[in-house]
Amino acid sequence: MNDTERLAIRVDRVGPPDIDAALTLVLLPPAASTAEDFVREGFFDDLNACGVAATIVRSEVPVDMYAADSVVALLRERVLHPLRAGTDDRVWLVGISLGGMTALACAEAHRDLVDGVFAIAPWPGLR
Repeated sequence: MNDTERLAIRVDRVGPPDIDAALTLVLLPPAASTAEDFVREGFFDDLNACGVAATIVRSEVPVDMYAADSVVALLRERVLHPLRAGTDDRVWLVGISLGGMTALACAEAHRDLVDGVFAIAPWPGLR
């Protein structure tokens, strides 16, 4: 299986159903974690409680892909380009730890595709 096939993408919606979402959040989990952890830890519940209407894109990034230099290009091709082609939403990357560093690197490399970054405890890894 190649890296493109290994980067699992899930799309969800949060917020009041009668409000159009003008925001897309791309979630990048920490290393050795899963995109499902955002749900289990209450991130979706908190967004709903605050009345945030958003499309949520959960990217399941295997830990070894974070170490590869190709993950930023892969996110561009599999996530950011398709989002920009299909919506005028603001696109924010949200990442924790190594996911936060990847969000920052991705935003730096593709400024035209990313409107903002929320990096939670970004960690540069062992490199």
